[in-house]
Amino acid sequence: MRTLLMLRGAPGCGKSTFVREHQLEPYTISSDTVRLLYRAPVLDLNGR
Repeated sequence: MRTLLMLRGAPGCGKSTFVREHQLEPYTISSDTVRLLYRAPVLDLNGR
C-alpha cells in the first residue's frame, strides 16, 4: 500500500529537514509548484 505524507507547519519548524533526512526529495511536490501549474496564463497586450 502507498502512503501519502502531507507536511504543514510554521516556517522553520523542520518540514524541509524531515524531507531531507528521510531522502524524500524526489517525491516532493511543494505548494509553490502546484500554484504554478494551475495559475491562469499571463498574457501581454497582444493576447500572447
